[in-house]
Amino acid sequence: STHHIITHMSTINESLVSRLEAAVQRLEALSTGKAAPSTNTGEETPAAVLAYDSYMAQVAEPFCNQTSALLPELAEGGQLFLDGFKAVRSIVLAAAQGKKPKTDGMKQLLSCVVKILEQIEKKRADSKGTVAWEHYSALNEASKCLQWVGVRDITVKYVKETVGASQFYTMKILREYRTKDEKHVQWVNDLKNTITKLADYVNEFHMTGLRFNAKANKEAHEVLQEIQSGKTTPVQKAPSTGGPPPPPSGPPPPLPPKDSRSSTPVMGAVFDEIRDFSTRGLRKVTNDMKTKNRPAEERKSVVPAVTAKKAAPKTKKEQVSEKKPPRIELVADKKWEISHQSDNQDIELEEDQIKMNHAVYIYNCNDSLIQVHGKVSSISMDSCSKTSLIFGSIVASVELVNCQSCKIQTKGKVPLISLNKTDGAQIFLSKESATCPIYSSKSSEMNVCVANDEDYDEIPIPELFVSRFNPETKTLSTESEEI
Repeated sequence: STHHIITHMSTINESLVSRLEAAVQRLEALSTGKAAPSTNTGEETPAAVLAYDSYMAQVAEPFCNQTSALLPELAEGGQLFLDGFKAVRSIVLAAAQGKKPKTDGMKQLLSCVVKILEQIEKKRADSKGTVAWEHYSALNEASKCLQWVGVRDITVKYVKETVGASQFYTMKILREYRTKDEKHVQWVNDLKNTITKLADYVNEFHMTGLRFNAKANKEAHEVLQEIQSGKTTPVQKAPSTGGPPPPPSGPPPPLPPKDSRSSTPVMGAVFDEIRDFSTRGLRKVTNDMKTKNRPAEERKSVVPAVTAKKAAPKTKKEQVSEKKPPRIELVADKKWEISHQSDNQDIELEEDQIKMNHAVYIYNCNDSLIQVHGKVSSISMDSCSKTSLIFGSIVASVELVNCQSCKIQTKGKVPLISLNKTDGAQIFLSKESATCPIYSSKSSEMNVCVANDEDYDEIPIPELFVSRFNPETKTLSTESEEI
């Protein structure tokens, strides 16, 4: 047995020495500019594949192993994700050794990734109701990044967008485990890092899509079949032996002489005339002819002044931004218009001024307080900021459009409130209006305060929604989701 051990160690040493000698030869070749002699280690690995192998070893494989160890239910999911990265590696290698296939060949090339994504989707469906549901959902969305091999032009952008696609589920994981288990928080961060590093790799080697070898004889899907079957595929490379490199090409041809007269006959005549120009016969300028020495009344410019250019017409935005006089007026005994108010805390419409069929339109008011006593048909606030509205009862509705940081309060009953393109709205409802429906569209930072016996109960209006399609009823159901 000792003899076998010595023989085995001798074989290892010989292999190690031969590898070191090959490496030294390559380094010497790089330093002298000569081609390195060929070794018998097989084909050279393309740079794109080497970089992908580095990404796999440093980022992808550790994350997949971390996924499998995070929860027992995630063990298969982590392995499937790793299989997906390996399948992409085979495609990258095949593309480096083969030319771009046609449509059917492209489908065959990408089929191995598609099958793995389908398996991840199935695992997600099977995990519903388990502790791994959110993790599988995030993994399912993130795994779409592997499809970059079939995307053209916007390849890097596509990879980065999978981070946002999985964020809906990763946010839920963070909310649940932030104070329970730091491993899940780290898993979310590593998932994002895995996709980000993949985007960096794609940006460097495949910015506009998977890069193929245009000089290859076979198509990439045929090369992939040979790789999967275990056959070796030769890689075209520079000859490893031979004489010294060819001499560099000769110096560039000399530039033509910079003689402007020889460029064209016309320009030559012009320069000849300038060269032969004589200053004889020109009058000398005396001191009394200079403008600075002439009397003041003679120094007036005889050149007509340049007329001022007409100002460019103002844009609609500039016209709107101009400060206009404040206005409070009843129009046609139907609508009250309150507009262009700034820092005014004393705007009131008394009960004897308004009627039930009157509408109130509030436009472009800033840092103001508006009170409407009594009952009116409707109230609309348009393009207002930091403005508060207090009103009694409403027949139809109250609407806020294009408003910023506004507050409204009802003392009576209001049947409907609508918010459109409004950011920062605070709504105070009386007990009578506690069940009032609130419609919101393209709005954010909305809160409802409902009156109780002593104070108000504040509830935020959801901004995140989940829509699901029901194949049985052919309908789409939407539910709100708290953040």
